Amino acid sequence: MRTLQIRDLTLRDGQQSAFATRMTQAQVDRVLPFYKDAGFYAMEVWGGAVPDSVMRYLGENPWERLEKIHAALGDASKLTALSREVKNPASDAMWTYDAGGHLMNRDSASCAFSTL
Repeated sequence: MRTLQIRDLTLRDGQQSAFATRMTQAQVDRVLPFYKDAGFYAMEVWGGAVPDSVMRYLGENPWERLEKIHAALGDASKLTALSREVKNPASDAMWTYDAGGHLMNRDSASCAFSTL
């Protein structure tokens, strides 16, 4: 029997779109028990403008945010991050950076998401 596995994007893309990435850690903390109970297969919680906005506009530590989300969810869901490819015109090669800004090799860059 096949199973439906749902990846939730609301803590990254949803808040980025609806709240201009200004959801404070206190607001995130209030909803985490609901996410844990939902039991999503995976949750995309990182990437895009999230780390920059958390630091720049909220004055919060994005690494602490990630640690708090992981602590609250435990193993209930996999945590994932949006990873984007960057084209280097000098070499005409495609490279992908992970959520920590580390260069990934071209083979591992074939997937748009990295599991944290």
